[in-house]
Amino acid sequence: MKQFPQPTNEEIEARKVFDADRGQLGYATWHPQWGGYVGKCLVYFDKESGSAEHEAGCYDVVNWHDGEFPTEPDGVTTGYHYCSAEQQVNFGLEVLEKQCEHQIGMNGKPVFVSKSWVERTLTRLQELRTEDESHRGPLPPGWHIDVLPDGAEGMEWQAHGPKRTVFRTPKKGTSRTEVEAVCWRMHEILGGAGRHDS
Repeated sequence: MKQFPQPTNEEIEARKVFDADRGQLGYATWHPQWGGYVGKCLVYFDKESGSAEHEAGCYDVVNWHDGEFPTEPDGVTTGYHYCSAEQQVNFGLEVLEKQCEHQIGMNGKPVFVSKSWVERTLTRLQELRTEDESHRGPLPPGWHIDVLPDGAEGMEWQAHGPKRTVFRTPKKGTSRTEVEAVCWRMHEILGGAGRHDS
């Protein structure tokens, strides 16, 4: 695996994708909190999943952290290998289920998850490609799409691109495919290659 330098905040916010060695891709993101602090990290996975079926493959996480559980003083990063993102999602949901069942807050009331988090998470899951769907092309390099609540206006799409490019549009009446098309148009305006360019 090619070792990249620690990603910058700008690369993380853009979810920058790196072309790694031996047929791998890497992308920059924030690692979940350890000891109250998020950490910069890179996630690597093979371009080919290695599965004869549809399953997404293994991936590696390289983490930099300066909080309660810091990266070693000599700069050696913390790394983990995982076999399935689906298993981690299920693991996290199980933890939340048990916490909501057994944990009490400082106010003496049972803990709960926020409705907006549930809505955002469900929307992201529903946007993943499934076996019933035809192939959906990738977004341009450096782009990602979120779904955010917007008060009385309801849910809305928010797309982030390089050079701090952001656009927002109501989710109601707008499909993800339409948002992807706008991402590609804006990518071309910014000087990137077209969606169908070789």
